[in-house]
Formats: sequence, C-alpha cells, structure tokens
Amino acid sequence: MNAESSRSTARCIAVVLTVLWVVGCDTPREPSGPTRDPATIPPGALAAKLSGVTVTATDPSFGEQGQTSEAVAITGTGFSPDAKAAWLYKGVVDTTIVVTGTQYVSSTKLIATINISRKSPLDYRDVMVTAAGGRTQGIGSLLFEVTQANPIAGTSWARSINDNGEATGTLASGSGVFYYSSAAGQLETVSTTGTGYDISPSGTTIIGSGGAGGSFPYVYVRVGGTWQATALAMGPTSGSGVARSMLTDGTGQAVLIAGIEFTGGSTQAVTWIWQAPSGSWQRSALPGSGTEVRHRAVSASGILGGTAPGGHQLGPAVWTPNGTGGYTLTTLAGSGAVNGVRWDGGMLVGFTSVPVYWLAQSGGTWSAPITVAGKCSGVKDVSDGGRFVLNDCPFANNLKFAAYADAPYSSLTRLGGVGKKGNAGTISGISHGGHYAAGTAGGVGVYWMLP
Repeated sequence: MNAESSRSTARCIAVVLTVLWVVGCDTPREPSGPTRDPATIPPGALAAKLSGVTVTATDPSFGEQGQTSEAVAITGTGFSPDAKAAWLYKGVVDTTIVVTGTQYVSSTKLIATINISRKSPLDYRDVMVTAAGGRTQGIGSLLFEVTQANPIAGTSWARSINDNGEATGTLASGSGVFYYSSAAGQLETVSTTGTGYDISPSGTTIIGSGGAGGSFPYVYVRVGGTWQATALAMGPTSGSGVARSMLTDGTGQAVLIAGIEFTGGSTQAVTWIWQAPSGSWQRSALPGSGTEVRHRAVSASGILGGTAPGGHQLGPAVWTPNGTGGYTLTTLAGSGAVNGVRWDGGMLVGFTSVPVYWLAQSGGTWSAPITVAGKCSGVKDVSDGGRFVLNDCPFANNLKFAAYADAPYSSLTRLGGVGKKGNAGTISGISHGGHYAAGTAGGVGVYWMLP
C-alpha cells in the first residue's frame, strides 16, 4: 500500500467512526431547532392527536320563544379557548337560535349567550361545540328544548290557573298551598300543608286540602290581602278529604264545592253548598259509593264529573242536578274517568281505554264516547270554548308530551317541557278562556301561555 492509499483508508475509517459516534449518542430529547408549523399538518392528522370534544349537558336545558340574552352553561370535554357553540335542528345549524357569544371557562365548561326567535319551533335541539380552530367537533343530542312552559320556582305542581294567569297548586316541599301571579311574578304561601286544586276566576278563592298533614278539605279566601282558611265539614265516618272543583258567583264567592272524602279504603263523592243567610257550608253526599269528583270537573249549572264503580273498576261518571236539590248519577263506561266538564255543561272530557269526549243530548242523556285521535292517555280538561288539553301524547323522538287541540280535534299542538328528554310536561287544567294551562315538568310547577 502506498502513502496515498493509506491516507484514503484513514479518511474512510474516520468518517465511519464519526457516523457511528453520532448515531450511538442520539438519545430522546426536546428538539432545539424549529418545528413544523401545525397549520401545515393535515386537519385529520391534528384532530387525531387532540383530545376529543364531547357535549354532555346544558344548564338551563330550555329556553322560551322570544327569549333574549339567555346564558346557557355547556358542559363536556375537550373545549379550547377558541371554542364556539351552535344549536342544531334536524341536523343543521338552527337560524332561529342565534349565539351572540361563547365564553371559555375551562376545558369542560363554556357559557353561550343566545337569542331565541319568537317563531322558533317548539322542539328539542342538539348542541354542537367546535374547538381547536374548527378542526374538531362534539355534538350533544337533544340537550336543549325551545318551549312555552314557564317554571314557577318554589313549587312542584301547578293544579289550576285562571284567565288572569293566577295559579295554585303544591309547593316544592310536596305539601303546601300556593298562590302565584304570572303578571307580578309573585309567589305566596297560602297554607304550609295540603294542595290547592282550583282557583276562582277572580283569584280570591282557592280550594283544596290543608290542616294537620294536609288531609282535610279546605277553602281559602283572600280578605284584605290575607288568606283566611276554613275547614269544610266531613261525614262522621270520614277520616280525611279534599275539595277538588268549585263554582263561584260574580263576586268571586264560591257557591258550590265538590270533592272526595275517604273512609277506610273507600271513597265518597260529596258537595258543599254555600248558605248565604248563615254564612256557612252545607255538606251532602252524592249518589253512589266508591265515587270521586275529579279536579276541575264542574259546570255553571252544577253538573259534576268523575268516577264511579263500573264493573270491577272505576268508570267515567256524571252527576246531573235533578231539580229537587239532589243529583242523578250516570255511569258512562266500564272503565276510565270524566276529567273535565265544559262550562255550559254540554260536553264531558276524559278517557275510557282511549281519550274521549261525550256530548249532552236531549232528555238528560249523553252520547256514546267520541274518540280523540292522537293516542294520548286522555283528555284532561276543556275550556269554555271547547279547547282540549291532553297528556302523554306521542310526538317525535319516541317521547310523549302534553298537548292541546281545538275542534274538530284532528291535530295536536305540543306543549313543551323544561328541557332534558325526561322533563316533558304533565297538564292539570286549562283556564276558562283557553289561553293558560297549568301542570308540572321536571319536578317543578309550570304554566303555559297558549295562542
């Protein structure tokens, strides 16, 4: 080997040793030089490396038509500071719910401020959150409802409402009578026990239950801004009772109250008639044993609706004044109930195995039951003009809701709940004019304003 060959071999060995040394010393460490701009990485590749976005809940989970600047807390995972929220309806962004701002609180919470159009459809919405510059999304299904239900804080059930928007029912504790004015947004405790079942058109008289354990029939009258309670007399063998329906005169004075007394395991339908000369109530038992007068089931002429034994179970029943101060009982079917009586006494509403109504006929008789389409559980009440309110009516998403229907009762209009799929409303009654309804949704008393 000559000198030139020796030098060439040495250079090759040095290069190899240098490469081997560099490779052998390459340990994991943070890069010290420039890195690749994430904006140049394909979106799918970056999204795969980011935490997934999920949307699990909204609070509140409902909003009213026409409501503005409603702040809605959105919870989930994977939120980023640039996250944006949107409401979806039938798979696309809902233009009737405008998100005016999205505030980042944490990776699990956002606050969205929304405006809801007065024409926004009454239905559930999905809520979508887009994060990481729009490269990842999460959608929560049916988390928000647009509704016309108005919750009454501090209550569990609104049982009755008049055309002034004054309601009564049960306090949030599960016992206690309340008075509520929707115009003033004012809640008053009428009694710390019992339940309010009916309120007069003037809003000055409430009937229901009260006393020890809330177990006795009571009438409450507002006098000079104070509610005064009067216990109604019961039969000698009755252990408890409740006043359910009321007829008042033009001054707001109750003149007829109907309800139920309980004796052991049996029930008895009763009335209390106001005796103006003595300023007291006269109690009378209605014909039939095991009978009940239903809530809001009284007409201006004193016709009462409820249940009476029909075979092996209670069936729809009606009591008609007989002209001599008493009543005649008629059972209309073998099962079901009369839930409401139209104010003029010409129509009864309720259910047999399906929702039905009956029409008055000549000679004091009633038509055969007429079925109301829609597969609801029953007609709950009727306004003076014949508007029905119904419960458990099937709509979209395999969910059931309260609803109302106008003659000829060929279609139903859903009454919204208070969000969340399990918080659909249950209706108790409708005002005489037909523009207010009362009930419960999600464990709180609510009222609806109807067109």
